[in-house]
Amino acid sequence: MRRSVLPWFYRPSAWALLAAIPLVACGGGGGGSGPAPGVTVDPLPPAPPPPPPPPPPPPPTYPTSSSAEYQRGWNLGAIRADAAYAKGATGQGITVAVIDSGVDAAQPDLAGAVSSSSTDIISGRNQLVGTSRHGTRVADIIAARFNGSGTIGVAYASTILSVRADDSRVATVGCPECVFDSDDLARAIDYAVANGAKVINLSLGGDGPEGARFEGALTRAVAAGVVIAASSGNEGEADPGWPARYAVDPRYAGSLIAVGALTQAGVMASFSNRAGVTANGYLSAPGDNITTECDSSGCVRVSGTSFAAPQVSGALALLMQAFPNLSGRDAVDILLRTAADLGTAGTDSTYGRGGLDLARAFAPVGSSSLSLPDGGTTTLTTSGVGANVGAAFGSALQRSAGLQTVIHDDYKRLFSVDLAEGAPGQKRGALLTPPPIQAASQVVLGGPALGGLNLAVSVEGPVFDERAHEPEPSLTLGPQPMRSMRVQAAFGRLSFSNWSGEGGAAAPAGPAGRDAFQTIAQPDRSTQAALRLGRFALLAEQGSAHPRRPMQITEVEGSSYASATGMMQIGGALLSLTGGTLDEPLGPLGSYMTPGSTLALPAKTRFGAAAVAFYPRPGLSLNADLSIGRTGVEGGLLSLDNAISSAWRLEAGADCALIGWSCSRLTFGLSQPLRIESGKFQATLADVPLSYEDPLTFSTRRFSAAPDGRELDLTMGVEHVFGPLRSLVFRTSLALQPGHEADAAPAVGAMATWRSRF
Repeated sequence: MRRSVLPWFYRPSAWALLAAIPLVACGGGGGGSGPAPGVTVDPLPPAPPPPPPPPPPPPPTYPTSSSAEYQRGWNLGAIRADAAYAKGATGQGITVAVIDSGVDAAQPDLAGAVSSSSTDIISGRNQLVGTSRHGTRVADIIAARFNGSGTIGVAYASTILSVRADDSRVATVGCPECVFDSDDLARAIDYAVANGAKVINLSLGGDGPEGARFEGALTRAVAAGVVIAASSGNEGEADPGWPARYAVDPRYAGSLIAVGALTQAGVMASFSNRAGVTANGYLSAPGDNITTECDSSGCVRVSGTSFAAPQVSGALALLMQAFPNLSGRDAVDILLRTAADLGTAGTDSTYGRGGLDLARAFAPVGSSSLSLPDGGTTTLTTSGVGANVGAAFGSALQRSAGLQTVIHDDYKRLFSVDLAEGAPGQKRGALLTPPPIQAASQVVLGGPALGGLNLAVSVEGPVFDERAHEPEPSLTLGPQPMRSMRVQAAFGRLSFSNWSGEGGAAAPAGPAGRDAFQTIAQPDRSTQAALRLGRFALLAEQGSAHPRRPMQITEVEGSSYASATGMMQIGGALLSLTGGTLDEPLGPLGSYMTPGSTLALPAKTRFGAAAVAFYPRPGLSLNADLSIGRTGVEGGLLSLDNAISSAWRLEAGADCALIGWSCSRLTFGLSQPLRIESGKFQATLADVPLSYEDPLTFSTRRFSAAPDGRELDLTMGVEHVFGPLRSLVFRTSLALQPGHEADAAPAVGAMATWRSRF
């Protein structure tokens, strides 16, 4: 038989309980004169009583990072236990066996935590707890109650099954209650399994294997689904002691975790045995200066791997309570797999798999899947970096609860999620943006030699960007230089234009301008053709976009459109009507959702636009345009049918001479950016069950695609021209309900631009 000892030591704390001292201020009076004789002074009416203070918010029903008990020790913050508590993890219903020197059920923080089935495994002694406080302190770290005082245990609502197993018959003078016989430990393990323990804590160890009887009991425990956390030992050696070293024994691997001790600085404590040969089954947890065993006189601070192991035992209890479908081996694997990487990258011989991290353990691990109404599942794939829903939708997706559902991770754990979080609203761009500083050159060919054909080639590029002449896309993944080239041809009544650009260069407008849908397509290639017939003109245009994926240099097929326009001049007015289609494989109305992702939203829009430009007198212009579209989306998960959108603009311009000002030109504008006016998203998803183990039900959700606000943009511009080559333009803007969000504060902007041509 083997003898094991408790690898622990502690430092009593000198905490003092300070009483609050009330402070009282006394004031003195000064002299003064009373009212003049014969004068009556009416007393002032008493001031109304102050309103009662608002009631304090109710205390949280679970520990948070601001709870006094949570803050009393550093260990809970280090393992991010608050993330588990916020998801309902308490450990309730999970029994953790503490095979140790006995647990004092009268300890205030353990009131109601110790099972009545606790026992003394040594025959004939029948003493549940001796003089050693080691077992009590271990149990306190696991299950100290959330009761407004002292500390809280990692699994603060779990049940402690105390199995006292220290053997005074083999004790030493220096350690009368910290020596254990391996046969007694074997019987203690069997007792714990027989009495419903799901987790066993072994804060003890020796320098060799524990023998056949112990290993037999360990085999039976593993077969019963019980998991074990064992302290690695306090000798500062390269490998753990026993039984922690069983963590990589093929018979027990995956059911037993060896646990080393971390300091508050997040490094391995000098006394802790390292991971060594058990690296794949070794976890690091707080084990230095751990606050425990609080009562009215103060608390105790202890150090040792004995007090790191119960942190892991508590974490296992939290997982098994919060996710009832988990097996013990699953819980062990989750803790090892989600450990925070410490030391050398990956699994190493010091920290093993890393540091205990409950925030990561309580997040989905591996791939996530959505259950489908037909009984199948689909893998939840993210929309990728840069994903967003177009500004026309405002915050309609985020405002609705229509995409709240549940997913399963690699361990079939159920998590409540809001899929809308993977489709954030589009960040609103500035209403005023300075024009780029471009260099332009143009070559024009024509005349009798070409039979009446006129050709023009124009090129634009940045003046100061040193990357302007790079032949390949820049690997910096930043904004690319704005460059473009246009070829135009005219022959009689026919004209033709072909344009290509990059770096965000704006496609040229035709005679009818650009409507909201052509603009939102952001083409980098466009072709235009026109036929003029006196006061009438017919135009056709098609364009396409080939954007780069965010943080990549590869281009993808983006939006494409085709449109036809009829124009007519009536006196001083120019009228135009446009109709067309817009295909957006990346998402509707300027959205970007990676094709093939769960929320992919390929869209098709049919649109129409009307515009009028009126010149009532020289130097005065009035412009108005209206764009209306109908959009349909057939995504794999989310659909949108017949959503109506609109955008409009009113603008007036006048030469300053008409009003006697010294400037050159005044402009005023009022507009509404593209906005969804009506339409509903639809999705059939699993409902969030009331209880974790309830069967899944499904419902079809329909919710509005329209934003709750309406953005209106007001602009004013003043231009002063200094000769043929220089001009100064000052513009101001005011956006009401920017981003179509009803509660958004107004956005104000101003910009001055000096342009000089040479």
